[in-house]
Amino acid sequence: MNNLTPAGRNLLKILLPYLSEVTVRGDYVKNCPTYTQVLKKVIPTWTPMPGDNAGRLLQVHGLNDLAEWTKSNGYPAITGLIVRQETGDPGEGYYELIANSPIQGWAENIKQSKTYDWVKFL
Repeated sequence: MNNLTPAGRNLLKILLPYLSEVTVRGDYVKNCPTYTQVLKKVIPTWTPMPGDNAGRLLQVHGLNDLAEWTKSNGYPAITGLIVRQETGDPGEGYYELIANSPIQGWAENIKQSKTYDWVKFL
């Protein structure tokens, strides 16, 4: 998938402002938005209902597209910015995505995402 889908591009646009808020020190990443926070920006009218899983809902609204696009093109995995509220780290799908990629660490992906020129893809 060399071309970023409109949903993936929209999610990328939403994530870019968060890059300036996120702090990376060694293997420690903090101040990341949660799946719920990002989903509310993707779908402003969304109201969580019992049983909703924001991460799974976000997958079909650009998360999977953006994740696969970054991996297939060798870009930093910016989707790691989105974390689970309970644990403060990305979901399992993120770690599976970066397992066999050139940049395998979560913190390193975020660090490289902070300096990467994403604007050219918007």
